[in-house]
Amino acid sequence: MATEVNTNATKIEQIADTGKTHVTTAGKDADTKIDETAKGFDDKVPEGAKSTVTKGVDSAKEGVDGGVKATNEEVDKAVKNVSGGADSKKPATATGEKSEGGFAKFKAKLKKMFN
Repeated sequence: MATEVNTNATKIEQIADTGKTHVTTAGKDADTKIDETAKGFDDKVPEGAKSTVTKGVDSAKEGVDGGVKATNEEVDKAVKNVSGGADSKKPATATGEKSEGGFAKFKAKLKKMFN
């Protein structure tokens, strides 16, 4: 049983890493689109307003990067909870059902993040 739980925890870590890669890639794609959109306005923006546009672009990119970082940190926390639950040998509950520990919490967090 413990081996199965640890194997599942390893699979979850791999899925989480894949999810983090997708989030990071989406963030980079968003940054690229922000840059492309801003370049489209270069000819239309008066010289005096270009610094304002640049600040807006930088702010938008910081927001995307902050979102990526926060999402990846949440995934890391959830995986850590699962790994901790897998490593501890939790006893069965009073009704005889096996305790899912951190796994149930992790599934709920993933569902919330990626839906």
